[in-house]
Amino acid sequence: MKKILFILMVALVFGWIYLKANKKPNAIDRVEPDNNVLNSESFDSITKSKTKHKNIDKKVEPSLSNYKDIVITDEEILELIKWSQNRGYWGKENPYHGYSFDSLKSMADLDDPLAQYMVGRELRSKGKLKESKKYFQLASINGLTSSLVELSSISKVQYLNNYLSGEYNSNELISAYAYLKVAIKRGDPNATTLLESLSLTEQSKLSDAQRIKVESKAEEIYSELLQARLAKGMNDFDNSIPDSLWKAQQKFLNMQRKLRQAIDDVEY
Repeated sequence: MKKILFILMVALVFGWIYLKANKKPNAIDRVEPDNNVLNSESFDSITKSKTKHKNIDKKVEPSLSNYKDIVITDEEILELIKWSQNRGYWGKENPYHGYSFDSLKSMADLDDPLAQYMVGRELRSKGKLKESKKYFQLASINGLTSSLVELSSISKVQYLNNYLSGEYNSNELISAYAYLKVAIKRGDPNATTLLESLSLTEQSKLSDAQRIKVESKAEEIYSELLQARLAKGMNDFDNSIPDSLWKAQQKFLNMQRKLRQAIDDVEY
């Protein structure tokens, strides 16, 4: 019963994330084409009125029968949760829950990675992106990967904001992809799915030339983080993933992919 509830919960959460990630903008003033990435077809698909998603639950629910072959044990779930916490994903069990911003900032300035991540989140919520990126960067140097996902998200939002105002510049988009690539290399539990979702968003698709730039940018980011880490006298990043955890991650990713396919198959 727990496994069924877990699958249903993941279906609901991932479905919401996927639809939100692929939500079409309300309006666009103009779009600058770049290497056929933004052509007339993609422009039309973006500027069309938003499709109303009706009866999604009713249509997706029967597809859950396709997941009988994906069984995540209770032990694997606990291992995934522990691994996620080590990478900066805590949720309600966050040991710093309820701490004031000033307390968190004091701890962050003393090089506490979780505090750095939380300060970055708070600053981002206030629109202080430059400051928030500084703390996410510090948290990433200290070993968290949730902070890399945040840096990717900031770059993506900045790219889309410019895009919607008619200023097409792919640098932020390339950074958004690159941070996720680094997060995947570091063993982040969510980055693979986020990268796949990003690549499915029409206005975020890459040209071949841009894909090469992403790989180069990812190497640059990783190298800078590593050098900063070594300069502090810390050891190299541990990017290894235990076999049992890797298998659990693959089950989880495969389940998410099937859920995404089920949503894609829904006729709106």
